[in-house]
Amino acid sequence: MKLTIGMSCFDDFHGVWLTIQSIRMYHSECIDDIKFIVIDGNPEQPHGKACEQLISKLTNKHGNCGLYVKNTDWASTASRDYIFQFAETPYVLCIDSHVMIQPGGIKKLIDYYDSNPNCTNLLQGPLIDDNKKSFANHMLPAWEFNMYGKWINETTYHNKTEPYEVPMMGLGLFSSTKKSWLGFNKLFKGFGGEEGYIHRKYKKAGHKTLILPWLKWLHRFERPDGVKYHNNYLDRIRNYFIGWAELGDSPQEIIDYYSKPNNEPGQERSAIPVNELKQIQQECERKVYDQIELPVKVDNQETLSDKDDIKNQISILQEQISNLSKRIS
Repeated sequence: MKLTIGMSCFDDFHGVWLTIQSIRMYHSECIDDIKFIVIDGNPEQPHGKACEQLISKLTNKHGNCGLYVKNTDWASTASRDYIFQFAETPYVLCIDSHVMIQPGGIKKLIDYYDSNPNCTNLLQGPLIDDNKKSFANHMLPAWEFNMYGKWINETTYHNKTEPYEVPMMGLGLFSSTKKSWLGFNKLFKGFGGEEGYIHRKYKKAGHKTLILPWLKWLHRFERPDGVKYHNNYLDRIRNYFIGWAELGDSPQEIIDYYSKPNNEPGQERSAIPVNELKQIQQECERKVYDQIELPVKVDNQETLSDKDDIKNQISILQEQISNLSKRIS
């Protein structure tokens, strides 16, 4: 098998079932190349048990093609990182547990990797709306809806047929090779904080975020039964401070945004005092400082590309240490 398609979920059997079965029904031409992984954040409840049963029944010509992982130790949307850890295929596609992919898109993704075996970029696709019209083809690195990232539907991209570079995109669908995945920070908790952070991480490591125009996806945003998982914007703030600190970026934009009230309809939020934000910032930076480890030694069998990636990581670590030392001292 070539491609792992994975998703994290929390009390969302309905979404998991629909997402997986839509892939099996509308992407049958490549189903024998696909393995499914579900990372379940609430495995002992009815939705979790139903998900486990579903995954146990999935088969292709290789036999069982599903893996169900009970996640009881990392309460975060960043637990999607487990998908890359458990994947046994060279290519990985991570999607939300309530996403549908345009027919033909998965086969083209596999073909793209086959034609670009040394790809180290983060690959994503355009988001379409409920009428299958373009909703967003990238995000701008800006603050909106108490989060980082502003949806943009740039009409000049609508007729693109070749991959194009963007600063960031929503993480309802993203892909990389297992080998080149850079990973989410293990300190992340709760909902959010990965968008923008992971895109900066790839850019700092010398890689790109590319939109594949034919990898279109549809996302279920509405939740008439309510949100089942913990969703507190204070978790996101901590995650942003952690992510920015890891990358050696200034946290000032985080402080500037959250220290002002948000009075936009549907986004209402009180201002957080600057001193409280700076206290959270310092606590997060100390955790990141304690987390930093030196890269492992490269043996003589490593390729030039591997060595270049480690050099980039060393440069990032040096920048982190310098910035954190200045702030903590």
